[in-house]
Amino acid sequence: MRAVIAVLLLLTATACSQAPAKQPTPRLGYQGIACPADVLAEIVDVEASCGYLTVPESRVKRDGATVRLFVIRFEPPGTASPDPMVVVGETLGQRKNYGELAPFASRTHRSVIFLDQRGIGLSEPSLACPEVRAIAPELAGLLMAEVKGPLLEGVRACRTRLEQRGIDLTAYSLRESAADVADLREALGLEQVNLTSFGTASLLALEVMRHHPEHIRSVVLDSPALPNLRVDPDTRLREVLARAGDLCANAPGCRALTKDLRRSFDKALARLRDKPVTVTVRSASGRDVKVVVDDAALTRLVTSTLGYGGNVQAVAELVTGPPDWGSVAADLANDEGMCAGFMPECAGGLTHGLYYSLTCPHAAGPHAEACTVWPAGEAPSGEPVASDIPTLITIGGLDTFGGSAPDVAAATRSLTRARLLEIPSGNYGAYREDCPRPIRNAWIDDPAAPLRNADCVKEVGPRVG
Repeated sequence: MRAVIAVLLLLTATACSQAPAKQPTPRLGYQGIACPADVLAEIVDVEASCGYLTVPESRVKRDGATVRLFVIRFEPPGTASPDPMVVVGETLGQRKNYGELAPFASRTHRSVIFLDQRGIGLSEPSLACPEVRAIAPELAGLLMAEVKGPLLEGVRACRTRLEQRGIDLTAYSLRESAADVADLREALGLEQVNLTSFGTASLLALEVMRHHPEHIRSVVLDSPALPNLRVDPDTRLREVLARAGDLCANAPGCRALTKDLRRSFDKALARLRDKPVTVTVRSASGRDVKVVVDDAALTRLVTSTLGYGGNVQAVAELVTGPPDWGSVAADLANDEGMCAGFMPECAGGLTHGLYYSLTCPHAAGPHAEACTVWPAGEAPSGEPVASDIPTLITIGGLDTFGGSAPDVAAATRSLTRARLLEIPSGNYGAYREDCPRPIRNAWIDDPAAPLRNADCVKEVGPRVG
């Protein structure tokens, strides 16, 4: 592993040995571009336009450094309502699949504008850490207690490379990102916008509400993380396991699978704690990887499978067993840098540098250790946001990453015009279910009206198979 990092650093040092000629400061503002071919490949039958928003890297230091933020805009068929939807992202540090947002325009009859967070996706510069991804296979072969050393070494190497490029890692904060959203609205000449976020990116949406509330007509928070709500992962997982068993009690094909699911989980943990399973599998990159499945690895997989995938049957098979250890090991071998179980969405690949800059000192799991070697910027506020902007908060009862309905309700009391919608059998990403979409869309049209046809959420059953 040290050899891999050494090679990466050597290549970087060679590329950076000669300082580039000083370039003129780019003009701030928005400039349209032709959408890149790989972006268009993700989009089907939707009109799209692209551009870059150029903003200061640091609005505090104002040293002339700038960043370019990628923007994509989708148009609905027919005449669009005058107040667009501005989407600020999903899981912090995760690239969003642009094509997944395209149907949002026709569903809401509004333009949908998506801003890549600074440091991620097609925004420049990127805070990706190939040094951490390079050691991901090695991490899969370690017990959780052994992960810290190699992970910190990879993070240090990433930090060194980015700082050698002149990147101010302390400028990639929620406060600066919130100002990016405000600058985008102004650059596009939008009088009013509806703000939307998913998962931990809700911390960014709330920061916009805190510092730039003007011109925000409404806010939709799907499966939000909240600045003043700390969710204990183990406690929440056991709550969700118990709830999954209760919801399955009257569901065909589900009852027998989940009888006393929480007790089965604890027994499976004890077995793997005493005797971890070691399996060698072929990773997606074609490399043979030794994977150790211990109690911590099982916890990560159950958290991810239930919280994001929502598949109760798959969780039951994991904990009642015997599971397909080859399949379990393959999932862990293809996990890019300790994402599964600690972040809800891992398919897009974690941009570790941005994740640390945005979430430290409250990063998840072993990533909290990385905060000790990552430069500290402005820490995220732990205070609740006080606002009278109409806000729709949607959560899933089986979301292992978010808080329970009572906890979310208590943490959002300072949002005086907020409405909370819980899908009892839903998981992370509530709007992947058909039922809540028309409820949301009607609410966006009239945020002062009661939620319409909300009873359908009770009919959404647990996912089996």
